[in-house]
Amino acid sequence: MISYDRSYCAEVPRALLPGDRLLCSVRAAERLEISNRYIRILAKNGELKAYYHPATPKLLFFKLSDILEYQQRNSSRLN
Repeated sequence: MISYDRSYCAEVPRALLPGDRLLCSVRAAERLEISNRYIRILAKNGELKAYYHPATPKLLFFKLSDILEYQQRNSSRLN
């Protein structure tokens, strides 16, 4: 299971509610061994909500908690 690691995330001020500001870029997710393709498929299917940061409008960000929660749900289905 992937651990929760703040070093791979970006703190995004005022983009979300205070409890949900910790976002993860697609590139950072790959360093957490979550593939770019996997995340984009989840976003396309509506299972993950993508966010854009005004400073980097071409980069997609996702709530790390959403990614980890989705992954945990699916791993428990397999067991």
